[in-house]
Amino acid sequence: MDKVKRFYPQGHHGTDKEGRPVYIERIGKVDAAQLLEVTTLERYLKYHVLEFEKLLNIKFPACSLAVKRHIDSTTTILDVAGVVSPFLCPPPHNG
Repeated sequence: MDKVKRFYPQGHHGTDKEGRPVYIERIGKVDAAQLLEVTTLERYLKYHVLEFEKLLNIKFPACSLAVKRHIDSTTTILDVAGVVSPFLCPPPHNG
């Protein structure tokens, strides 16, 4: 999974001030071609399901215990630095 994380950098990184787990995805650093050389789409989806199960069964209970109240949501940060998309940055008009 180290190679997968190198080509699709993401993961949980601590908690926010409310005690929720913080999940960060660095979309602009994704290398889809390299990712598919080290795993299959099916295996990658299975990895995400397993990570979500860990979130439900381990991280949420641990966070709830730490802040002494029920935690059942995350803070998600999508880092889009480096993303090239006509929807995010339309081409200049030549007119």
